[in-house]
Parts: sequence; C-alpha cells; structure tokens
Amino acid sequence: MLALFYIFIGVAIGVSFWQITRILNLRGVIATDKDNDRQGKYFILFGIFIYALMIYCLIGMNVLMLPESASYEGENDDLLFDISFWMIGIVQFIMQFIIFFFTYKYRGKKNKEGKVLCRQSYIRNDLDCYSRGCNYCTYWVWYFPMDRSHEY
Repeated sequence: MLALFYIFIGVAIGVSFWQITRILNLRGVIATDKDNDRQGKYFILFGIFIYALMIYCLIGMNVLMLPESASYEGENDDLLFDISFWMIGIVQFIMQFIIFFFTYKYRGKKNKEGKVLCRQSYIRNDLDCYSRGCNYCTYWVWYFPMDRSHEY
C-alpha cells in the first residue's frame, strides 16, 4: 500500500512539472480580442453554473444539512447555525455576482488601458505625477479602463 502511495505521489509530481512547462511555453502567446471576449463569456456561463449549483444545494440538499435536534439546547444551536448560514449565503451570493460581473465587464480589450487617477494618497509615483501636473497619484489599472480612441 505504501508503494502505491509513492507511485501516486510520483505521478502527481510528474504531472505538475508537465503542466508547469506547458504554462511556461504559453508566455509568448498573446490573447486577441476574440479570445478575451470568448473567455469572458465562458466565465459568465461558469457563474450561471455556480449559481444553479448553489440554488440546487440550498433547495435539494436542505434535508441533509442538519437533522432534527435531540434537545432544547440543540434547537438554540440550530438557530445560530441557520442565522450564520443565511448571513454567509447572502454575502456569498452578492460577492459572486460582483466577481463574475466585473470580470466580464473589464475583460481585456485592445483599445483599453488602465486609467491613472491623480489624488492625494500614500501611494505615489513622483515622476509620473509631476508630469501630469499633480502631486500624488493612485493607480487603478484593471478597475477603471479608459478608452484610448480619444485623448482628454
């Protein structure tokens, strides 16, 4: 049995090295707008799948969550479990929507570039800020892409 475990570990390490070399070979490949658009749509479909799975688990698997309490104190514990479960579920539902929506909205596009917002902040790049006429800058590279088709 121990030999089988060692064989499994060896195969897992071999597959890991194989996958790492495949990823490193993809460094020179640059995605096109079509690739980025397709991957954004795939991610939206994956988000819909995650939501469907979550709703199925909430409705279909509700019987398997907790059995009936055996004592009065157990009912109080079940109430605390239900409250925390619903709070975590609501936050997870909202956060999943935000993650999937903004990943699709700000997928890579050829004519988009990160926008530099100049304002007072502890994060600064003096040369770039002085060239733009302000003292402090904060970079929001992926969050606020700007259109490069026209200059402001």
